[in-house]
Amino acid sequence: MLYVFHVDAGQMTTYDMNLTLQSVASLKAAIERKTKISASSLVLLVSGGEVLQSDHMVSSYSAGTDTNPIYMFSKPSVKDSRIKQSMVGDLSPIVELSTGAFRSDSRSAFEGKSIVDLRTSVEMCCSLPPTVHTVISCATLAQQFSDLAHDVSRSCDQLVLEQHLQHQGWAAVVANLEDIFNEFCERSKSFKESFRKHRLKKEEYHAMLNTLNDVLKSLKKIPILPALQLQAEAHRFSAFDVFEETDFEGHHYRINQPLDNSSENRAYQDFGVEAFKLSEEDVFDQKHPSTSKEGAESSDAMQQIEESDEGVTFKASSYETKEEPTLLHWILAQGNKASLQDILDYCEKGLALIDAEPLKEREAELYHILEYANMHGLKQIKGIEDRLYGLDQLLSEVKKIERDQHDQAASLIQYRERLNSACDPSVLPTLVQSHCCQLEKLLNGHQVLIDIRRRIANSKDELSHILKARLEAVLMIENSMSVQDAHAMLSFQCFNRLARYFGIVSQLHRAPAVFVRAAHEVARRRAFSTAHLKWATDLAEKLQKIHEEEVNRRQDFNSLFDGHFLKNLFPGMSDLPPTFATQAPPAFDARLPKITDEDVQLISNTFQELAQDVPHYDMEAAVKFFQQRLSASDHDERDVDVQVDLDRDFESETETGDFEKLSRQSGSQKQKIDTSTTCAPDTMAVSTVTEDNMDTHKLNIEKLQDFLSKLCTLCKVNIMYIKDELVKLKDEIDEQKKYISGKYLEVIHAWEKSNEEAAIRFREQTQRLTVDHELELSDIKACLNDKDDIINSLKNEQEQLKIQHNKEVEKLESEHQGTKDLLEKTREELKAFEKKLEEMEAQKQKEIKELQEKMHLDFKAEVESMRSRFRLVALTNMDRSPSESSLEKIERTDVIEISNHNAIVMQTKENAEVEKEEAVRVAVEKCKAECEQKISAEIALLKAKYEADKQ
Repeated sequence: MLYVFHVDAGQMTTYDMNLTLQSVASLKAAIERKTKISASSLVLLVSGGEVLQSDHMVSSYSAGTDTNPIYMFSKPSVKDSRIKQSMVGDLSPIVELSTGAFRSDSRSAFEGKSIVDLRTSVEMCCSLPPTVHTVISCATLAQQFSDLAHDVSRSCDQLVLEQHLQHQGWAAVVANLEDIFNEFCERSKSFKESFRKHRLKKEEYHAMLNTLNDVLKSLKKIPILPALQLQAEAHRFSAFDVFEETDFEGHHYRINQPLDNSSENRAYQDFGVEAFKLSEEDVFDQKHPSTSKEGAESSDAMQQIEESDEGVTFKASSYETKEEPTLLHWILAQGNKASLQDILDYCEKGLALIDAEPLKEREAELYHILEYANMHGLKQIKGIEDRLYGLDQLLSEVKKIERDQHDQAASLIQYRERLNSACDPSVLPTLVQSHCCQLEKLLNGHQVLIDIRRRIANSKDELSHILKARLEAVLMIENSMSVQDAHAMLSFQCFNRLARYFGIVSQLHRAPAVFVRAAHEVARRRAFSTAHLKWATDLAEKLQKIHEEEVNRRQDFNSLFDGHFLKNLFPGMSDLPPTFATQAPPAFDARLPKITDEDVQLISNTFQELAQDVPHYDMEAAVKFFQQRLSASDHDERDVDVQVDLDRDFESETETGDFEKLSRQSGSQKQKIDTSTTCAPDTMAVSTVTEDNMDTHKLNIEKLQDFLSKLCTLCKVNIMYIKDELVKLKDEIDEQKKYISGKYLEVIHAWEKSNEEAAIRFREQTQRLTVDHELELSDIKACLNDKDDIINSLKNEQEQLKIQHNKEVEKLESEHQGTKDLLEKTREELKAFEKKLEEMEAQKQKEIKELQEKMHLDFKAEVESMRSRFRLVALTNMDRSPSESSLEKIERTDVIEISNHNAIVMQTKENAEVEKEEAVRVAVEKCKAECEQKISAEIALLKAKYEADKQ
């Protein structure tokens, strides 16, 4: 069954389980059919305050059982005035249960005539003669009392349970209200921030509208340059399209559903009205002009727009007309004039909406309601805990009286059964008199039960009345927050749209300056791209030619050298030079409009103030650089042609070999001198840097050792902390033992009290036992046999308890021994962990040393490879056959190339040093991180084992 609890009435209703597979709307329809309450006025909540949405499935909510039902509320259809009146009278603290002030004269099904009938029946039984029939009548009446006591007890249980559920339902309402209020405060804070920003920008917005007329005049003076006319015709001004868009609000100001946060145990707090109160912010203390002044400020701009005579579409000026199209014509073409007019109208109206007075009125109303709710304690019903505790005490009393009623009725029925088996007329007078006394006691107990039930029912009626009034107050608060939230949402959207429109107006203000700077930028880019492309294309052609010639020379030599046995003495002869800058870069800035220097000069002369703000870049230096490179390359080509001709003339002479030998010898001597003078200081610098790096690494290693020692100390401290926790656990166990012993003493006192009550009852029953003595003599033999069987069973049970006790003792001893073994195992693991930590430290130092040695070897190999490459390049350059006249030039060129190469070698060494230092640092950090990770994993594993053993 699906359980739904009506909090207002305090009634539990059940529905078919098939409804859990349907939507919440179907459940509301079923509730409407059963309770005759309109589905539109129903509110369904679950424990925690989450609202059941109509389009969700019922099974998606964890509620609907008898212990956790779905809480149902009906919205009261009353006016606000009645709600406020009810709040005044019904938000007072609840009456204490023990005072009995909520008793009433209303009667239930167990009261009224039934009590009179029962009293009459008791009097009739007492007036009957002492016969067997009288004893049977007394037993029957006692059975009726027992049944009535059972029915009253069940009714009291149901009433108390319903009041507990009403309290839980009210807690769900409070949780839902708190969630809604917190979300409302967050949205109010967001709205406050947005309002403050727009309030601070109001003067800026006014200034924009005031100066818009001057901006439009400036736009009307700016001509559309001939190079821009095709773009102006192809692309219309589209900034005003935002006026027709639907998603202009930007950030959505939406309301989320309350979260499913349990709130039965949370402390009730007052509403924090200061969290959303905006009237005390500084932005509300500012004064701004009225809307009439705002409309007059931008009237000139409106007139300027109206006076413009642009057509439906933008067209460039023809040769026949002398009027040139301007930037304002392009902006207002194709219906944009109406859009601009609408935007300005909206901006004026929007500025009038940035006013704090309406917000102050709405906030004051909600502030008054929440202050009243806080003053009367709307969330917490004062005294409800004491009331529920008193109901539980009354319920315990009902259970006790029910047992007494049942025991007394069972005694009378037992007498009736004995009289049926063996009747002694001499004991009937005494027996009937005793039965009459017991019937009087049963009648008094029934009256007490009826009185208690009446009190519990009246308590439920009072709680239902109080909850109804408080639900009406909650409804009023939520309606007020909803109204203010709707106003805030509309204002928030209006502010966002206003900011969007003033962004367009700001673009119009910046349009003249941006246009002038864009024209200058286009001219500058075109000048740069033209010079850069010429220089890059010429450079690529020359490098391509040089690369092809070098490749051809090497291929010609390799065709002769391949397959010869001398090839093994000259390795690396198959290498080819890499391609570098042999292709011209792709053209760029080709889509820029062809704005000439005359156009830029015209705009600068027309708008001299705007032209002064344009940054001036020194483009002449870049253009001259490209031009000088082009002229120098042309001169080099002529020198190369002359040198090639001279080489061809001297190749036919026979004495060129001598000159080649001399040049090689002199070149090799100079090469040796340069190498010896440049490499020695570099080697010394490298060794010095290496020693410094070693010192730095030693310091890092010492820091790492200190860190590991501190970490070990921390582990020891944690172990001591764990031991302290064990001591605390033992103390808690001792406290629990003391608590159990105290409870044991309480049980002993209660048992002694029960014994005293039993003794009193025993004295009352002694008189009745003297009468029953003769009847019981016949039953003693059967009872003795039964008692013997019971004694035997108790002995067997005692033996089983002893056996079980011995087993428990053995189990405790085995667990104690297991705990000792576990402690020893833990200590061994700690020792192993310390040993492993030392091994890891040694391994880490060993890996660092190996890494350093590897880096030194790699560095030496790199230096040797650079030296061999340097010698190989020098030898290759000396293989050429220069002429006698150009010998001095070639030798000088070789010296320059060698010095350049030495500089490159030195730079390479420095780069290698930096890379080596970076590699060592990265390796040390990596090793440090791995060690820390391993140590952390070991510590976490040890803690996990300890926690598992502890549990």
